[in-house]
Amino acid sequence: MMLWYALDSLVERQQWWAMLNLWGAAIYGDAVFRMSLGKASLAGAALHVCLGGLAGAVMALALGRLHRFSLLILAALVGGGLWYGMLQYGILRWLHPLIPRMTPQPATVLAHLLYAAVLTRIPGRSARLAVAWAKNRRD
Repeated sequence: MMLWYALDSLVERQQWWAMLNLWGAAIYGDAVFRMSLGKASLAGAALHVCLGGLAGAVMALALGRLHRFSLLILAALVGGGLWYGMLQYGILRWLHPLIPRMTPQPATVLAHLLYAAVLTRIPGRSARLAVAWAKNRRD
C-alpha cells in the first residue's frame, strides 16, 4: 500500500513521502506540514505497518477457513472496504482530523481493495503451514 501511495503522490506531483508524512501527523501533529522526508515519514510508515498488520491479522482469522475463491475474494473486498471505512471515519479521524480530510480518496479506496485482494492468498498459505507444522511434530 505504501508503494501505491508513493506512486499516487508522484502522479499528483507531490513528494513520494507525502502520504507517509500525512500519517505521521498522528504523532507529530501539524508540524508534519513543515517537515520533509525523515522522522514524520518514519512514524507514518510505522503507524501504517502496525494498522495494516492488525487488519491483516483480523482478515487472516476471518478468511482462514474459506476455500471457495469467489466467496474468498468477495469476503476480502468487503473486509477491505470495512477497514477503509473504519480508518477514514474512525481511527484516523481520532488520531488527527486532517488525515482523513487530506487523504486522496480514489487512490486510498483502491489501495485498500488491492490489499484485501492480496490477503486472499491467506488460506492457501495457512494450509501449507499447517501441513509443514504437522510434519515437524511427527519428526
